[in-house]
Amino acid sequence: MADASAVLERLLQDAPRGAVSTQAKMLLGNIRLHQNAYQDVVSVLAEVVDQETGTEGIDQARLDLASAYVALGKGRQAVPLLEDVADSTAAPDLRRQAYEALVAVATQAGDSAGMLYIGIEYANLEAFAKGTTKASGDDEWAKLIRELDASGMREVMGNSLMVEATP
Repeated sequence: MADASAVLERLLQDAPRGAVSTQAKMLLGNIRLHQNAYQDVVSVLAEVVDQETGTEGIDQARLDLASAYVALGKGRQAVPLLEDVADSTAAPDLRRQAYEALVAVATQAGDSAGMLYIGIEYANLEAFAKGTTKASGDDEWAKLIRELDASGMREVMGNSLMVEATP
């Protein structure tokens, strides 16, 4: 497979655009998937899947990209790709693989694959105000948040303030 990868990479350097390069990228993505080089699969196939719709073999590329996302713990990004393959006119075996992967993502991780929920409880609103003021003024905390934001690992999906009401 290493020889095939080298040939495809050379081809893509010489001819980075066009139908041949699209097929070369799809083949290279499939090889990288079998080599467990999941981030390489994403790098190679994400653009192809976004730009090519009716290309022969695109459903296999979608399935390969989705498999890489799942392996990287990014099940949310895999689901739309898998749904596209499952709903397509692709070969029945390819659609079956997509359905099986959808079931696996749903049963193993659910909709919250890769998500981390953090809850902080305060005794009252006054303690909440003091805690948030203290955190916002902490240089070490601010540095940590900046580093997480720069890494791309952190995506705030929402914030909620809940107040317990007792009758």
